[in-house]
Amino acid sequence: MNDTSILNYEFPISERYRTMLRLEHLFQFSRDRINLNHPADFELFLQALIEISELFKRTSYQNELLDEVEKYHHYLLGLTKIPSVDKIALDSILTNIELSSKKLKEFNIRTIQFFKNEIVKEFRNRCALSPHHPCFDVPLLHYWSNHNHALTRQTMLTEWIEEFAPIEDMLLLLLHLIRQSAYPKSEIANQGKFLLNLSASNESPLIKISYDANLKVYPEISGSKHRVYIRFIPIDTNIDYEISEQDIPFELTVYHLS
Repeated sequence: MNDTSILNYEFPISERYRTMLRLEHLFQFSRDRINLNHPADFELFLQALIEISELFKRTSYQNELLDEVEKYHHYLLGLTKIPSVDKIALDSILTNIELSSKKLKEFNIRTIQFFKNEIVKEFRNRCALSPHHPCFDVPLLHYWSNHNHALTRQTMLTEWIEEFAPIEDMLLLLLHLIRQSAYPKSEIANQGKFLLNLSASNESPLIKISYDANLKVYPEISGSKHRVYIRFIPIDTNIDYEISEQDIPFELTVYHLS
């Protein structure tokens, strides 16, 4: 396969990792908006940060992240007893986990300055009514969205997103650890279908499939902690969920902590 034609799809097995991938997307989406100068990007940035914050305010997801990283910390501590393990690299990872955990435990999303800014207050009040805002609705937002001093605006947005760093750092650390936990394996979806049975002894929070986009199919993935069903759908079909009749070669990575 040509590297430029490879498509990757990650599928979360657990709700906890579904939220992680959503948060990763929102953080990356926000950072991509910082250096863009279109007024709409300013609103999209605010919407993404507010969505992140609302998730943490409504749920116990902060504790879920800490619980998840504790599992990795416990597992990695066990590796210190293995003579062949690179102790320097392992110590660096353990230190990073401990520092990130400490910062997240001390983090209180309700006290950050982001929510005290008048722009954010106005936007949140109006956002509950509509995601689109003419200039007369939120005049302060309109001013900053169209401010000529782009560097001033970029500095402000950077300061806002950095307030969320304890969440983002822990999230990226966890996803990095899980993505380093397995290697891809070549598989064939016979007539576009593939059933993956998951081991009961190894929790698999995430899988990834990679395939050649030139095959002109896309995957529909469904499943649970016990099994995952993958079916490849032709991109030009007019029938809902018509499965490809061709055999589809792909690479499958099943991430797990073991």
